[in-house]
Amino acid sequence: MLTRPQQQVAELARRYPGIWKAVDGFRASRGRELPEWPGWRYLPLAGAHAIASSGKPAPLAPREAAWVGRIGALAAWRPTQGIYRYDPELLEGLWTTPLAGELPVEFFFRLPEWCVYLELGGRAGLHGAYAHLEWDANDGRCEVRFLLDPGDGVEDLLPVPLHLVPGGSLHDAAQAAQAETARQARNLGFPTLGAGLPMDEALSPMVSLLLYLCSEEPDVRDGRGSQRLPRRPVPTRTKKGLRLFPPNEPTVWETGFRLGAALRQAASGERSEGAAERAGPRPHIRRAHWHTFWTGPKAARKISLRWLPPIPVGLEDIGKLRPTVRRVQP
Repeated sequence: MLTRPQQQVAELARRYPGIWKAVDGFRASRGRELPEWPGWRYLPLAGAHAIASSGKPAPLAPREAAWVGRIGALAAWRPTQGIYRYDPELLEGLWTTPLAGELPVEFFFRLPEWCVYLELGGRAGLHGAYAHLEWDANDGRCEVRFLLDPGDGVEDLLPVPLHLVPGGSLHDAAQAAQAETARQARNLGFPTLGAGLPMDEALSPMVSLLLYLCSEEPDVRDGRGSQRLPRRPVPTRTKKGLRLFPPNEPTVWETGFRLGAALRQAASGERSEGAAERAGPRPHIRRAHWHTFWTGPKAARKISLRWLPPIPVGLEDIGKLRPTVRRVQP
């Protein structure tokens, strides 16, 4: 049985015959007929626009323009097909973590794959959400782009961008994206919709889930038991040049399952082996939070901001804990 993302990729291919050949062609032209783009970006949205518009220069109507975001996300997900399934305890902890202050923009470039699918299990009325990065060659603007999965088919997928404003907050990122959308709509003579909506509040939990994947050594493992970790694949050299071949099936990356066991242990008030033999704080979880600290020599110190996931205190042997696996139906 195909997973939801697989079904959506198949639907997209039926709607746009020849789409994967076109995507391969765009990537093969990177740095040659087309401008170079950063390695963390799979396909420029300009390429997705060319596919959605069949190469016609006329602007797309709003309903048709949504397919640009759908193509961009699904094309970037297809080469790796990573589905990230969070431990329920960690999912709850990340979902309720407030995102205040400055967004750590540099963290997003640590995204383990070009595009990830976050399983949400019905939270906020969503089955899940795709997330990938975009870069505007005209002004160098970077974006985190979500593709929300609330319905049944690929036509229900909803693209939502966030502009990564250096030194800005999540609210700034959402406002910048809405302002750019409104500007483009005005230029094309289309009505502006959604202006002023609290999009930062709606996206805050998903940004937290994404940032966890970008944090230092996230607790992620292959659900099939292998020792491999998520990464961007290396192209294969063929007679027609370098190509990426998608896997035969997705990988479910079990995310936070050891940490989830630690969270449950902390909630029960138990100490891990070794921690109980000496005095110390009662086992607990320090809530996920933003943390500022100083870096560099004293003469030129700079203040840095980092997002820290939930930190178990008094639970030294997290790696020895046996996780409780609760499957979420796709």
